[in-house]
Amino acid sequence: MSGLTPYRGPWNKTLAAHLLNRAGFGGTPEEIDRVAQMPMDEAVESFLDFTKSTDDVPPPNMPDNPDSIREVRNLTTEQKQALFRANREAIEEIRGWWVTRMLRSPRPLQEKLTLFWHGHFATSANDVKNARHMLQQNQFLRQHCAGNFRDLVLGISRDPAML
Repeated sequence: MSGLTPYRGPWNKTLAAHLLNRAGFGGTPEEIDRVAQMPMDEAVESFLDFTKSTDDVPPPNMPDNPDSIREVRNLTTEQKQALFRANREAIEEIRGWWVTRMLRSPRPLQEKLTLFWHGHFATSANDVKNARHMLQQNQFLRQHCAGNFRDLVLGISRDPAML
């Protein structure tokens, strides 16, 4: 990168652990050893290139929600209660799925950036009350977390969970 002097100091387990903490959510002793054994440039690159590792934590299945408020209004009380219960359960599944991703993903920086942008563009499942919209937003943030900021802002401004 022009303008930046590459770091040429020591590379060891302490710095590898620091990288794992900063670019993710920490690492196990085995992960620290693995990263410390890589050349530093390769270790950093392994966090930055999301395409080098597979995304192996599939999203949870979502319940079918009515497409409009009008459809919800036409439901019976029992149907509404069942819909709201299924939605709450789906939101809990999304939370568990995301925590699992943060703990196990081979792309920890992507998950950390997704969490950062989720906090920046504050939405809450308690306010949105639509599991499908929350999952869609989470996936959008993950897809755009390290990309063009303008694309991220334009996309999130059109996100159903934000509207």
